[in-house]
Amino acid sequence: MNFSFAYTLAGVGATLFLFAVWFVAGVLLENRRIKQKCLLLADSISVLRSGRAAEGELTEAQRACFEHLADAFNTYIRPNAKYKTALVKALNSICGCSHSQLDMFDCFENRRMNGFFKDMVDKSGYLFINMIYMAHLEQKGYHMAELEHSLSKKL
Repeated sequence: MNFSFAYTLAGVGATLFLFAVWFVAGVLLENRRIKQKCLLLADSISVLRSGRAAEGELTEAQRACFEHLADAFNTYIRPNAKYKTALVKALNSICGCSHSQLDMFDCFENRRMNGFFKDMVDKSGYLFINMIYMAHLEQKGYHMAELEHSLSKKL
């Protein structure tokens, strides 16, 4: 075997190894960012749950939390019809209500605290966060069918 060929092969191997390390580090960093966003959303829901006034008035901190939830909705759920429908159906089945997508849009786009908002925060806030998480994964290229398939192989 020629030494120059061996050095070339070693260089290619080292390059592939560095690329793999770089890719894995990027995936781990992105996963950390997603989890951090979801933890902030969970904190926002906790703040809204614990101190929301009965007449619908929000303090400055609660208003910031509401804006944070609305921004997350508009960034991740609004572009995906599947999650808009799923959020409304899940909320209706959890609380026994009959909210529509119009109620959801009135809440998040017009920034109004309506019955949809109150039921979502009180009864299904963490479901909302999970949908944000899944929608964020889909935006990054991980599709739920692929994730379900890979999970079913492991089980």
